[in-house]
Amino acid sequence: MNSVRVRRTLAKCLVVLVAGFVLNLISPVVIAQQRTIHPGETSVVTFD
Repeated sequence: MNSVRVRRTLAKCLVVLVAGFVLNLISPVVIAQQRTIHPGETSVVTFD
């Protein structure tokens, strides 16, 4: 019983670590696609 609980806990930790790693890899791409707003420019939310 106890080993099953330990395995589930380790599996959950592994999923969290992998998700964080993937998000760290993806974030530069997402940031690069976002349009920067220059000072004095009005921000308009547009959905392409």
